[in-house]
Amino acid sequence: MQTVPKQNELNQILFEEVSSGRSDDVVSAARCLLLGGVWKIRNGEEVSLELDGRIVARMDRERFQLALEVMIRYYQEAYKQGLLEKPELNIFLFEEESSSGSSNLN
Repeated sequence: MQTVPKQNELNQILFEEVSSGRSDDVVSAARCLLLGGVWKIRNGEEVSLELDGRIVARMDRERFQLALEVMIRYYQEAYKQGLLEKPELNIFLFEEESSSGSSNLN
């Protein structure tokens, strides 16, 4: 099984999103999500993306929703093209209150 051609084809899907007018930060956020990033919602509005314990992006809920749409399209297209074995997508969101510092899984 060759992984390089598949990865190139999957990257093409993200490139098409940028070409269609999606902003690069939204596509980059979607890519980080695909790499195992964790989204955290703070104060009900600001969303941060953490990868390997570091914050790599911050955005509002609207941009976060766009990044999710890109990621979902990425999975749909990859599955249609036979590049993914399972059309499975797991999303975990953590909502944090800045005053208490605790995390709740939603």
